[in-house]
Amino acid sequence: WLPVAAWLSRGWERQADRDALDLTGDPSAFVAMQRDLAVRNLSDVAPSRLAYLLASHPPAPERMALAGARPGVPASGSEAGVGR
Repeated sequence: WLPVAAWLSRGWERQADRDALDLTGDPSAFVAMQRDLAVRNLSDVAPSRLAYLLASHPPAPERMALAGARPGVPASGSEAGVGR
């Protein structure tokens, strides 16, 4: 059940990210926040398949790519400063 629950949770988190981007209209701030959270929490920005399968949240680069699909925001984690 854990992989199914994690899959559902990641979907809810993606929807929350889309809602945050729609409500704030500030994808640059969203990218900066995701980058800062990843750095402060020492997040694994390239989790193994198993780690991804069991994770309740999408990895930071995936979340930043969501914002990067909007104009004027870098789409990849490396361009947004993750891992630096």
